[in-house]
Amino acid sequence: MSSDRRIQVMIVDDVTSYVTPQLDLAYTMGIDLEHFRTWEEAEAELQLRFDEYDALILDGKGQRHQDSKQEDPSHLSTAISWINEQKGRGRNIYFAVNTGFYDEFNQFFSDIPMYDKTKGQEEQMFSDILSFARQTNPAKFKYGDVYELFEKKFLDNELRLEYIGLINKLESSDLTDSSGICKNIRRIQEGVYRGLNSYYKDVLPDHYFQSNGLLKFKDANKHLSGLSRVEGKDNKWGRIKGKNVRDIQGLDMNNLANTIYWITANNIHYRQDDERPYVISANGLKALIFGLNEQLLWYKQFVINN
Repeated sequence: MSSDRRIQVMIVDDVTSYVTPQLDLAYTMGIDLEHFRTWEEAEAELQLRFDEYDALILDGKGQRHQDSKQEDPSHLSTAISWINEQKGRGRNIYFAVNTGFYDEFNQFFSDIPMYDKTKGQEEQMFSDILSFARQTNPAKFKYGDVYELFEKKFLDNELRLEYIGLINKLESSDLTDSSGICKNIRRIQEGVYRGLNSYYKDVLPDHYFQSNGLLKFKDANKHLSGLSRVEGKDNKWGRIKGKNVRDIQGLDMNNLANTIYWITANNIHYRQDDERPYVISANGLKALIFGLNEQLLWYKQFVINN
Protein backbone atom coordinates (compact mmCIF):
# COMPACT_ATOMS: atom_id res chain seq x y z
CA MET A 1 0.00 0.00 0.00
CA SER A 2 1.24 3.46 -0.93
CA SER A 3 2.28 6.08 1.65
CA ASP A 4 4.06 8.54 -0.66
CA ARG A 5 1.14 10.88 -1.14
CA ARG A 6 1.04 14.65 -1.46
CA ILE A 7 -1.50 16.63 0.47
CA GLN A 8 -3.74 19.44 -0.76
CA VAL A 9 -3.76 22.61 1.34
CA MET A 10 -5.49 25.95 0.81
CA ILE A 11 -3.92 29.20 1.99
CA VAL A 12 -6.03 32.36 2.27
CA ASP A 13 -3.85 35.47 2.33
CA ASP A 14 -4.33 38.85 0.65
CA VAL A 15 -0.57 39.46 0.17
CA THR A 16 0.51 37.53 -2.91
CA SER A 17 4.16 38.55 -2.54
CA TYR A 18 4.23 36.78 0.83
CA VAL A 19 2.56 33.59 -0.44
CA THR A 20 4.64 33.10 -3.61
CA PRO A 21 7.82 31.79 -1.91
CA GLN A 22 5.67 29.63 0.39
CA LEU A 23 4.30 27.79 -2.64
CA ASP A 24 7.78 26.54 -3.48
CA LEU A 25 8.62 25.62 0.12
CA ALA A 26 5.37 23.72 0.51
CA TYR A 27 5.91 21.85 -2.76
CA THR A 28 9.35 20.60 -1.69
CA MET A 29 7.77 19.28 1.52
CA GLY A 30 5.03 17.31 -0.27
CA ILE A 31 2.25 19.89 -0.16
CA ASP A 32 0.29 21.26 -3.10
CA LEU A 33 -0.63 24.74 -1.86
CA GLU A 34 -3.48 26.64 -3.52
CA HIS A 35 -3.66 30.37 -2.89
CA PHE A 36 -6.80 32.50 -2.60
CA ARG A 37 -6.62 36.22 -1.80
CA THR A 38 -10.04 36.69 -0.16
CA TRP A 39 -12.21 34.57 2.07
CA GLU A 40 -15.09 34.98 -0.39
CA GLU A 41 -13.00 33.29 -3.12
CA ALA A 42 -11.82 30.61 -0.71
CA GLU A 43 -15.32 29.83 0.51
CA ALA A 44 -16.60 29.48 -3.06
CA GLU A 45 -13.80 27.01 -3.80
CA LEU A 46 -14.50 25.03 -0.63
CA GLN A 47 -18.17 24.81 -1.50
CA LEU A 48 -17.13 23.00 -4.67
CA ARG A 49 -14.14 20.94 -3.49
CA PHE A 50 -14.31 20.76 0.30
CA ASP A 51 -13.38 17.09 0.53
CA GLU A 52 -10.35 17.48 -1.72
CA TYR A 53 -8.46 19.65 0.77
CA ASP A 54 -6.53 18.19 3.68
CA ALA A 55 -6.03 21.48 5.51
CA LEU A 56 -6.68 25.21 5.41
CA ILE A 57 -4.32 28.08 6.38
CA LEU A 58 -5.95 31.39 7.31
CA ASP A 59 -4.37 34.80 7.62
CA GLY A 60 -5.26 36.62 10.83
CA LYS A 61 -6.04 39.96 9.23
CA GLY A 62 -7.07 39.36 5.64
CA GLN A 63 -9.63 40.48 3.10
CA ARG A 64 -13.20 39.20 3.27
CA HIS A 65 -14.02 39.98 -0.36
CA GLN A 66 -12.54 41.86 -3.29
CA ASP A 67 -14.07 45.22 -2.39
CA SER A 68 -13.48 45.10 1.37
CA LYS A 69 -10.51 46.55 3.24
CA GLN A 70 -7.27 44.64 3.77
CA GLU A 71 -5.96 43.61 7.20
CA ASP A 72 -9.53 43.10 8.38
CA PRO A 73 -9.70 41.03 11.61
CA SER A 74 -13.29 40.02 10.83
CA HIS A 75 -11.83 37.96 7.95
CA LEU A 76 -10.72 35.36 10.48
CA SER A 77 -13.88 35.30 12.60
CA THR A 78 -16.00 34.98 9.45
CA ALA A 79 -13.92 32.06 8.21
CA ILE A 80 -13.96 30.26 11.57
CA SER A 81 -17.73 30.72 11.84
CA TRP A 82 -18.19 29.09 8.41
CA ILE A 83 -15.82 26.23 9.30
CA ASN A 84 -17.78 25.58 12.51
CA GLU A 85 -21.02 25.50 10.50
CA GLN A 86 -19.54 22.81 8.29
CA LYS A 87 -18.39 20.87 11.35
CA GLY A 88 -21.97 20.89 12.61
CA ARG A 89 -22.95 19.24 9.32
CA GLY A 90 -20.35 16.52 9.73
CA ARG A 91 -17.79 18.09 7.39
CA ASN A 92 -14.42 18.61 9.08
CA ILE A 93 -11.24 20.25 7.89
CA TYR A 94 -8.04 20.92 9.82
CA PHE A 95 -7.11 24.60 9.85
CA ALA A 96 -4.36 26.79 11.23
CA VAL A 97 -3.84 30.54 11.55
CA ASN A 98 -0.71 32.14 10.12
CA THR A 99 -0.49 35.80 11.09
CA GLY A 100 1.80 38.74 11.59
CA PHE A 101 -0.31 39.70 14.62
CA TYR A 102 0.34 36.57 16.66
CA ASP A 103 -0.04 38.01 20.17
CA GLU A 104 -3.23 39.85 19.27
CA PHE A 105 -4.98 36.72 17.96
CA ASN A 106 -3.49 34.04 20.20
CA GLN A 107 -5.16 35.44 23.29
CA PHE A 108 -8.58 34.89 21.69
CA PHE A 109 -7.93 31.72 19.68
CA SER A 110 -5.47 29.82 21.86
CA ASP A 111 -7.09 26.48 20.99
CA ILE A 112 -6.29 26.89 17.26
CA PRO A 113 -2.84 26.02 15.85
CA MET A 114 -1.24 29.42 15.26
CA TYR A 115 2.00 30.51 13.63
CA ASP A 116 3.87 33.82 13.67
CA LYS A 117 4.77 35.23 10.26
CA THR A 118 7.29 37.59 11.84
CA LYS A 119 9.32 34.63 13.15
CA GLY A 120 9.44 32.64 9.91
CA GLN A 121 7.53 29.61 11.19
CA GLU A 122 6.29 28.48 7.77
CA GLU A 123 8.39 25.31 7.60
CA GLN A 124 7.21 24.22 11.05
CA MET A 125 3.62 24.99 10.07
CA PHE A 126 3.83 22.85 6.93
CA SER A 127 5.52 20.05 8.86
CA ASP A 128 2.77 20.08 11.50
CA ILE A 129 0.05 20.02 8.84
CA LEU A 130 1.70 17.07 7.08
CA SER A 131 2.00 15.16 10.33
CA PHE A 132 -1.61 15.80 11.29
CA ALA A 133 -2.94 14.77 7.87
CA ARG A 134 -1.00 11.51 7.84
CA GLN A 135 -2.01 10.61 11.38
CA THR A 136 -5.71 11.38 10.99
CA ASN A 137 -6.30 9.95 7.51
CA PRO A 138 -4.27 6.75 7.11
CA ALA A 139 -6.79 5.69 4.46
CA LYS A 140 -5.27 8.28 2.13
CA PHE A 141 -1.62 7.98 3.09
CA LYS A 142 -1.17 4.30 3.99
CA TYR A 143 -3.75 2.86 1.62
CA GLY A 144 -3.44 5.46 -1.11
CA ASP A 145 -3.67 3.03 -4.01
CA VAL A 146 -7.18 2.11 -2.81
CA TYR A 147 -8.08 5.68 -1.81
CA GLU A 148 -7.56 6.83 -5.39
CA LEU A 149 -10.92 5.23 -6.20
CA PHE A 150 -12.58 7.97 -4.18
CA GLU A 151 -10.34 10.75 -5.46
CA LYS A 152 -11.17 9.79 -9.04
CA LYS A 153 -14.89 9.63 -8.15
CA PHE A 154 -15.20 5.92 -9.03
CA LEU A 155 -16.93 5.53 -5.65
CA ASP A 156 -19.04 8.24 -4.04
CA ASN A 157 -18.11 10.54 -1.18
CA GLU A 158 -20.38 8.86 1.35
CA LEU A 159 -18.42 5.64 0.85
CA ARG A 160 -15.15 7.59 1.10
CA LEU A 161 -16.13 8.72 4.58
CA GLU A 162 -17.12 5.14 5.46
CA TYR A 163 -13.74 3.92 4.25
CA ILE A 164 -11.83 6.56 6.23
CA GLY A 165 -13.71 5.54 9.38
CA LEU A 166 -13.09 1.85 8.72
CA ILE A 167 -9.34 2.31 8.21
CA ASN A 168 -9.11 4.53 11.29
CA LYS A 169 -10.59 1.66 13.32
CA LEU A 170 -8.15 -0.78 11.74
CA GLU A 171 -5.11 1.38 12.42
CA SER A 172 -6.13 2.16 16.00
CA SER A 173 -7.05 -1.49 16.69
CA ASP A 174 -10.56 -0.35 17.62
CA LEU A 175 -12.19 -3.57 16.43
CA THR A 176 -14.72 -4.38 19.16
CA ASP A 177 -17.91 -3.39 17.30
CA SER A 178 -18.03 -6.34 14.91
CA SER A 179 -21.57 -5.58 13.72
CA GLY A 180 -20.81 -1.92 12.96
CA ILE A 181 -17.55 -2.77 11.21
CA CYS A 182 -19.26 -5.42 9.10
CA LYS A 183 -21.95 -2.91 8.13
CA ASN A 184 -19.20 -0.52 6.97
CA ILE A 185 -17.54 -3.28 4.95
CA ARG A 186 -20.79 -4.39 3.33
CA ARG A 187 -21.85 -0.87 2.32
CA ILE A 188 -18.48 -0.28 0.66
CA GLN A 189 -18.51 -3.70 -1.01
CA GLU A 190 -22.01 -3.12 -2.39
CA GLY A 191 -20.76 0.25 -3.61
CA VAL A 192 -18.45 -1.63 -5.98
CA TYR A 193 -21.42 -3.34 -7.63
CA ARG A 194 -23.35 -0.09 -7.80
CA GLY A 195 -20.32 1.54 -9.39
CA LEU A 196 -20.14 -1.19 -12.01
CA ASN A 197 -23.86 -0.75 -12.69
CA SER A 198 -23.53 3.04 -12.98
CA TYR A 199 -20.50 3.12 -15.28
CA TYR A 200 -20.76 -0.23 -17.09
CA LYS A 201 -24.38 -1.31 -17.51
CA ASP A 202 -23.30 -3.83 -20.13
CA VAL A 203 -21.14 -5.47 -17.44
CA LEU A 204 -23.71 -5.40 -14.62
CA PRO A 205 -27.21 -4.56 -15.94
CA ASP A 206 -30.05 -3.12 -13.90
CA HIS A 207 -31.83 -6.48 -13.46
CA TYR A 208 -29.17 -7.50 -10.92
CA PHE A 209 -30.84 -5.07 -8.52
CA GLN A 210 -34.29 -5.35 -7.00
CA SER A 211 -36.93 -2.70 -7.69
CA ASN A 212 -36.14 -1.15 -4.29
CA GLY A 213 -32.45 -0.84 -5.24
CA LEU A 214 -31.15 -3.78 -3.20
CA LEU A 215 -28.35 -5.78 -4.80
CA LYS A 216 -29.04 -9.37 -5.88
CA PHE A 217 -25.59 -10.39 -4.72
CA LYS A 218 -25.60 -14.11 -5.55
CA ASP A 219 -26.78 -13.52 -9.09
CA ALA A 220 -24.49 -10.52 -9.65
CA ASN A 221 -21.40 -12.33 -8.40
CA LYS A 222 -22.08 -15.38 -10.59
CA HIS A 223 -22.72 -13.14 -13.59
CA LEU A 224 -19.40 -11.33 -13.07
CA SER A 225 -17.70 -14.73 -13.07
CA GLY A 226 -18.99 -15.49 -16.57
CA LEU A 227 -21.88 -17.72 -15.52
CA SER A 228 -25.45 -17.67 -16.82
CA ARG A 229 -28.70 -19.20 -15.62
CA VAL A 230 -29.37 -22.63 -17.09
CA GLU A 231 -32.66 -22.40 -18.97
CA GLY A 232 -35.51 -24.02 -17.10
CA LYS A 233 -33.44 -24.37 -13.93
CA ASP A 234 -33.69 -21.13 -11.98
CA ASN A 235 -31.16 -22.03 -9.32
CA LYS A 236 -28.54 -23.53 -11.61
CA TRP A 237 -25.82 -21.49 -13.25
CA GLY A 238 -23.12 -22.52 -15.70
CA ARG A 239 -20.98 -21.54 -18.66
CA ILE A 240 -23.35 -21.82 -21.59
CA LYS A 241 -22.16 -22.00 -25.19
CA GLY A 242 -23.35 -19.08 -27.27
CA LYS A 243 -23.83 -16.86 -24.22
CA ASN A 244 -21.47 -13.90 -24.48
CA VAL A 245 -20.88 -13.38 -20.77
CA ARG A 246 -17.48 -12.08 -19.68
CA ASP A 247 -15.65 -13.46 -16.69
CA ILE A 248 -14.30 -10.17 -15.38
CA GLN A 249 -13.30 -11.21 -11.88
CA GLY A 250 -11.94 -14.77 -11.95
CA LEU A 251 -12.31 -17.55 -9.40
CA ASP A 252 -10.21 -15.90 -6.67
CA MET A 253 -12.26 -12.71 -6.63
CA ASN A 254 -15.48 -14.70 -6.87
CA ASN A 255 -14.56 -16.64 -3.73
CA LEU A 256 -13.24 -13.57 -1.91
CA ALA A 257 -16.38 -11.53 -2.65
CA ASN A 258 -18.56 -14.39 -1.42
CA THR A 259 -16.55 -14.71 1.78
CA ILE A 260 -16.76 -10.99 2.55
CA TYR A 261 -20.47 -10.82 1.76
CA TRP A 262 -21.66 -13.79 3.80
CA ILE A 263 -19.42 -13.35 6.83
CA THR A 264 -20.42 -9.69 7.13
CA ALA A 265 -24.09 -10.67 6.64
CA ASN A 266 -23.88 -13.12 9.54
CA ASN A 267 -22.23 -10.63 11.88
CA ILE A 268 -24.59 -7.80 10.98
CA HIS A 269 -27.61 -9.87 11.97
CA TYR A 270 -26.27 -11.70 15.01
CA ARG A 271 -27.73 -10.57 18.33
CA GLN A 272 -25.75 -10.24 21.53
CA ASP A 273 -27.61 -13.15 23.13
CA ASP A 274 -27.29 -15.49 20.13
CA GLU A 275 -25.57 -18.76 20.95
CA ARG A 276 -22.72 -19.16 18.52
CA PRO A 277 -20.01 -21.83 18.43
CA TYR A 278 -17.49 -19.14 17.54
CA VAL A 279 -17.47 -15.35 17.67
CA ILE A 280 -15.36 -13.54 15.10
CA SER A 281 -12.19 -12.02 16.57
CA ALA A 282 -10.23 -8.89 15.72
CA ASN A 283 -8.10 -11.06 13.41
CA GLY A 284 -11.18 -12.05 11.43
CA LEU A 285 -12.32 -8.44 11.12
CA LYS A 286 -8.84 -7.41 9.94
CA ALA A 287 -8.96 -10.19 7.34
CA LEU A 288 -12.32 -8.89 6.09
CA ILE A 289 -10.97 -5.33 5.80
CA PHE A 290 -7.91 -6.47 3.90
CA GLY A 291 -10.15 -8.65 1.74
CA LEU A 292 -12.27 -5.58 1.01
CA ASN A 293 -9.10 -3.70 0.02
CA GLU A 294 -8.31 -6.48 -2.43
CA GLN A 295 -11.78 -6.27 -3.98
CA LEU A 296 -11.45 -2.50 -4.23
CA LEU A 297 -8.09 -2.91 -6.00
CA TRP A 298 -9.73 -5.35 -8.42
CA TYR A 299 -12.45 -2.79 -9.12
CA LYS A 300 -9.85 -0.08 -9.64
CA GLN A 301 -7.93 -2.27 -12.09
CA PHE A 302 -11.12 -2.99 -14.03
CA VAL A 303 -12.09 0.67 -14.25
CA ILE A 304 -8.62 1.76 -15.37
CA ASN A 305 -8.46 -0.96 -18.04
CA ASN A 306 -11.94 -0.35 -19.36
